[in-house]
Amino acid sequence: MATMKASKSFAAKVLAFRLRLVQELKNKMQSSGMPWSWDEGQQRWEQAWIVWASKWNERAYFSTRKVKLDHDLLCMVVLVQEIINADYAFVIHTTNPSSGDPSEIYAEVVKVLGETLVGTYPGRALSFIAKKDKLDSPKVHQSISKFHFLNKFIN
Repeated sequence: MATMKASKSFAAKVLAFRLRLVQELKNKMQSSGMPWSWDEGQQRWEQAWIVWASKWNERAYFSTRKVKLDHDLLCMVVLVQEIINADYAFVIHTTNPSSGDPSEIYAEVVKVLGETLVGTYPGRALSFIAKKDKLDSPKVHQSISKFHFLNKFIN
């Protein structure tokens, strides 16, 4: 009986914590001028939760092992921002994450919205490596093959 009470108490604390986080997300979005409705807000919360939980996916686990980083030291942050209608999405690393070389940048580019780039969709973005002192001479690392949703955005 004590175990059942403890588990109900824990569940109540988790629910209260989740409601506080949803309220905080709502407040931040509204104070930034971003619209909020419960249905969309709930969906946003669930998506943010999925991103946060990706710390424990296979890719994160093996990536941290590859660079000999203690997985427990990995921290996850979820950025919530309004989506703009852009032609391209990109991510630029100021240190090459594959080699750890601080004199190189590593960039990934797709001709679709950013979700396709950072999400777990199949395929690869166009990626390149460049020396910071020779940005006009990038070396293509991977040709684009991220075709998920591509037909939606390209005529």
